Amino acid sequence: MLKDQIRQTLTGSTGQIPDRLAPLTAALGDMARPNSGLTWIRQPHVDRLLRSIADGTIDLSHDAFDALPPVQTVEYIRALLIEHGALPARDRYLAEFTAWSTQKLTLLKDPAHKSVTERVIRWHQLRRLREHIKTDALSCPGCNGGS
Repeated sequence: MLKDQIRQTLTGSTGQIPDRLAPLTAALGDMARPNSGLTWIRQPHVDRLLRSIADGTIDLSHDAFDALPPVQTVEYIRALLIEHGALPARDRYLAEFTAWSTQKLTLLKDPAHKSVTERVIRWHQLRRLREHIKTDALSCPGCNGGS
């Protein structure tokens, strides 16, 4: 029953499950608790998001996911897509900090304050964060989604 629901949800406009979603389809179909999977995938917001990905309404890219509301379902499905190879790995903390800092910079009206803050973010915060990510990737490959 779960596999039928997955197939129905992930069948794109071509009548087929897109190749990039095949590993996700297999993983969902092989869940240890199929009833939980069925309950989850039948939720309207989950079904809508998965169908939009399958039919191409939502591009299978981090940029497309970044443009969606930052809700738990979006991030959970993004993590599933990364785990099963449909999206490339990325450091989520770097992505979140970059989005946060970009949004905060728009709030600064004084050009001098904005300029100084941009430099602090670029040359101090982002540099330290990237160095930390690089160090973690060397000591723990695969931790935090890689870099």
